[in-house]
Amino acid sequence: MLPVYLIFGSVYGTAEMVATETLSIFENNGLAASILDESNWHLIEGEAAFVAIITSTTGAGDLPENIEKFYQHYSKSEAGLLKKISYSVLALGDSSYGNTFCMAGKRLDALLGELNATRIKDLTMIDACEVFDPMEAAAPWAEKISSILADELIAEGSL
Repeated sequence: MLPVYLIFGSVYGTAEMVATETLSIFENNGLAASILDESNWHLIEGEAAFVAIITSTTGAGDLPENIEKFYQHYSKSEAGLLKKISYSVLALGDSSYGNTFCMAGKRLDALLGELNATRIKDLTMIDACEVFDPMEAAAPWAEKISSILADELIAEGSL
C-alpha cells in the first residue's frame, strides 16, 4: 500500500491541528497515514509515497520554524530526489497580509515541483479572513485527496 505522510509547519498550532484532523480523515478512508517530523523526513526519499504538506505562513511570508528546516534541507537536494513522490499542499494564511498571503505554502509547492514530485491536487489556500474554522475548508481537500489516492490504489490492486 502506498505510504501517506503528512508534514506540517505551524507556529500557533492551527496547521498542526489541521494535520491531525486530516490524518483522521485519511485513516477513516482506509489510507495508512502518519505524520512525519524532522526525525523521519527521510522516509519520503527514494520510495513511492504521497506527501500532504499543511503549513501556515509567519512573519513577512516566512515558513514556520519546524518546516523551514525541511525547506532548507530539500532546497539543497538534487532535482530528481522526490520523483517518486506525489503531493499536495494546503496553505493557511491571512489575505490581509497582501502579497505574502500563503507564501510558505507557495514556496513549498514550488520546491516539491522543482524536485520532480508530482502534484495530484493544486495548491489549496485557506484564508483566515474568510473561514473561521480552517477544517471547514480543509476537510473537502482531505476528502478529495483520499478519493484520488483510493482510485490510484484500486487501479493498481492495492486497495
